[in-house]
Amino acid sequence: MKKVKMAIKNKDFIKKRYKEVFDIVKKHIDALDLVGLIEMGAPQDEYEFEIADIVIEAIKPTTADELTDRIIKTFNEAVDENFDNRRKEIVETAKSILEDIDAVGFKLEPDWQWQPII
Repeated sequence: MKKVKMAIKNKDFIKKRYKEVFDIVKKHIDALDLVGLIEMGAPQDEYEFEIADIVIEAIKPTTADELTDRIIKTFNEAVDENFDNRRKEIVETAKSILEDIDAVGFKLEPDWQWQPII
């Protein structure tokens, strides 16, 4: 049986702009500091794994509510706490992330899709 790999259409474009989007998300997630680690003096790369997960949602055509759900889910799983009670604050962060991404002109088209590589 032949294995099928999946890749995103426009992969080169995404790779080129990933760092820029990552930096936008990082700026906002670090400022939000849901867990309080940055405030306690943790290294500036403390949330990088969580940020990478959030970037996946942020680059897709998404809403602030969907991005908020991703942020909450990511941090709930990462630190085994429940951040649903901070939803209002997280929605504002999600809106700011999406506004900054839109401002730099990076967003996958609504018809983006995974493409099989055979």
